[in-house]
Amino acid sequence: MFTLGFVKWDQPWWVVLLLSFASTGIGAALSSFHALITEGIDKKQRGTVTSLYSSMRFIGVASGPPISALLMQH
Repeated sequence: MFTLGFVKWDQPWWVVLLLSFASTGIGAALSSFHALITEGIDKKQRGTVTSLYSSMRFIGVASGPPISALLMQH
């Protein structure tokens, strides 16, 4: 995805198309990964593991844009 910034795009619909494919793949992966986590963990620990997994996902979402902004400055 970093190479997208170095390519000159004449028409922006290519970016929309690539991001649509990427988001579809990420959505499919996240839902199946969540199912793997909930099925592979004992019922007593399932709530703790699910909350840790969700917390890490949202920490990544919250920290991703500032880290990307710092990387783009250098």
